Amino acid sequence: MTDKQRAQLAKQTDLAQRMAQHGVNLVDCPDCGSTLLHETNEADISCPFCGFESEPADFPDHFYEGFEQSAEFQDND
Repeated sequence: MTDKQRAQLAKQTDLAQRMAQHGVNLVDCPDCGSTLLHETNEADISCPFCGFESEPADFPDHFYEGFEQSAEFQDND
């Protein structure tokens, strides 16, 4: 991964944190994998794409601090 890519990924994390400060979060549906926005004060989230409904803990954050270190961003050469 290049320094430019690292900086771009860090910016995504920063933007996600700024959204969270305004009560909005970007998450992935654990059932269909779609990415959706939700208000952080909601008790439950319902995926508008597949209808899966559960508590926010079941919907992983799309961007989070350190996400760029996950396996999908590792060089596997």
